[in-house]
Parts: sequence; C-alpha cells; structure tokens
Amino acid sequence: MMKLILQIIIIFILSSSTSSLNLSSPVTSTTPSPPSSFLNLTEILRSSHFFRAASEFQSHLIDREIDTRKPTTLLIPDDKAFANASVRYNSLSDDDKYFVLTCHVVSEYLPPAVLNDTARGWHLEDTLATAIMGQNKYKLNISSMANGSVVVSTTNVQALVTHTLYDRQQIAIYAISKVLMPVELPHPTPVSSDASGNADLSFLFFLLVVIWI
Repeated sequence: MMKLILQIIIIFILSSSTSSLNLSSPVTSTTPSPPSSFLNLTEILRSSHFFRAASEFQSHLIDREIDTRKPTTLLIPDDKAFANASVRYNSLSDDDKYFVLTCHVVSEYLPPAVLNDTARGWHLEDTLATAIMGQNKYKLNISSMANGSVVVSTTNVQALVTHTLYDRQQIAIYAISKVLMPVELPHPTPVSSDASGNADLSFLFFLLVVIWI
C-alpha cells in the first residue's frame, strides 16, 4: 500500500514538472530578427580590423540596438584598447560587459564636423548607460586637446578619438584608444527563482525514491 502511494506521488510530481515545460508550444529563438533599418555593425568593424570589438558588440547584442532611423554615435575601442583592459574586462559578468559597452553608445548623431565643434565647447553627452541607470555619472565628456585632437572621457578614463570608421544615415562610428570602463558597475543579476524551485523539486524526488527503496 505504501509503495502504491509513493508511486502516485512520484507520477504527480513528474507530470507537474513536464507540464511546466509547456511542451504544447514550439521552442522559438529569443534573438530578434534584424529590422529593415538594421545596421551591420559587425561587418563594419571587421572590415576595419576591429575584430575584438566586433565580437563583443555582437555577442552582447549591442549591434541589434543600432537603428539607422535613430541618431546614434558609437565610440569603438580598438583591439589594443581591449587588450590593455583585459585584466578587468575579462573578469566581468556578461551583464556588466553589456553595461560597459553601452557606455560607448551616444544617442545623438555627431558627424566629424559636429564632433569637433562639440569638443571645443567641453560638452557632456548622455550614453545608453545613462538612459539605463538614470545617473549623470555615466555621461560622456567630449573635449579637445591643445593640438585639436578630440578626446572622450568618463570620471576615470580618457580616450583619444583616432579616426572615423563610418558616417552615414544618422550613424557615426569612431575609433578610440581606450575602453571607457566606468568606476562603478550595476549589481549582478540575482539568481532566478525558477532555478531554486527546480532544485527543490529534484531534492523531493530524490527523497521519495530513497524512502521507497
């Protein structure tokens, strides 16, 4: 009689677990398809030999957020810049890497002539990170040096704008000499409650099997 009750309990647990998977619905990719105004940022960066940046901006889906209908300026660290920042950058979680990359995206179209004029006035620009966090400390300062070179800086990093990679359709892309690593990063994402729930279910199943045996 005891074994029969345990069998019923185990069958109930397994059926509940299976139903939670929603097998009636096909599994679909969560990656959005490129819109008609999609900019092939990866190809632009690879053709300019910015291989590390191409990989990072693609793997963290920053390239999917660039819409040619929206004025945008991107500041792309070269491969040497990523190599110099690798000790800290490589140790970050994917969420924090994504956030660092958003510090390189300005929601305004700044073609070369406008960028130079902006730099002469020592101007602060909002970045995608500013929009995410709503804090002024993630703004980007654009200024110029005595020799006329344009520099972009955060509270702790100053990078030189070395050359233009792309300027078309309200999108400007510039190469910079350093990764704009912010001093503070958002807190890591908490562990999903679904994961802990699955762990509890597995433990209960194991316990019932032991009792049955």
